[in-house]
Amino acid sequence: MSKDNEQENVEGAEEAAEASGGGSNKGVIIAVVAAILVSNAGLAAFFFFMGPSLMGGAQAANPPEAAAEPAEAEVEAAPSATPGPLVPLDPFVVNLNEPGEPRYLRVSITLEATDKDAVTKIDEVKVRLRDAYLSKLSAYTTAELRSPEDKARLREALIEEAKKVVSPRAVQQLYFTDFMMQ
Repeated sequence: MSKDNEQENVEGAEEAAEASGGGSNKGVIIAVVAAILVSNAGLAAFFFFMGPSLMGGAQAANPPEAAAEPAEAEVEAAPSATPGPLVPLDPFVVNLNEPGEPRYLRVSITLEATDKDAVTKIDEVKVRLRDAYLSKLSAYTTAELRSPEDKARLREALIEEAKKVVSPRAVQQLYFTDFMMQ
């Protein structure tokens, strides 16, 4: 073949490729972007559903060493051997005892009663209990509620308050289900 024929064939192939859109990389770019988006969506869904268990959340199994020897703080705050009925209270929002700029505490509390009779007693005095908790919570400052030890002290103070208002044996544990300071 001569060089002229070869050059005509190459030019003809280039023209045919341009006419059919083969010379453009738009299709390849769109396919790559779509593949990236689909893979990112898959990863997001995986971490959304599996993330808590991968990060040691509530669904993760405890290793045998951790289950065999619980820490002292866990032993103190551990619920009793026989869990009682739970009584959730409405969330509390209080002004903290801060000079100057107003600070707030939002906390949700669930009480663990000793039995069904205790639940009835708690329900009967729930308004008085909320009043006592509001007074107690608003006396704290942000510095008095920052550490886990501070929250444990608050928990014990609120349990004692419940024992005064409800009955000495009605409440066996108190759980913070939401705790936010601003």
